[in-house]
Amino acid sequence: MTKRSLKIRTADGFILDGIFCKPNDSKEGVIFAHGMTVDKNEEGIFVRAEPKLNMLGFATIRFDFMGK
Repeated sequence: MTKRSLKIRTADGFILDGIFCKPNDSKEGVIFAHGMTVDKNEEGIFVRAEPKLNMLGFATIRFDFMGK
């Protein structure tokens, strides 16, 4: 399992913070996109869902949109 911080540069130069988790031999993935009033943790929902998806073999990315 690989888990690391992620920095995503937008076309207009902003840096978005994220977290990337990839189980060994993963070939599919899920990108979590949060709502307007929360962050990449989605009040814990994404944090709880991530390891379950990883156990099923999915890589995951959680990130903060601009302004969070």
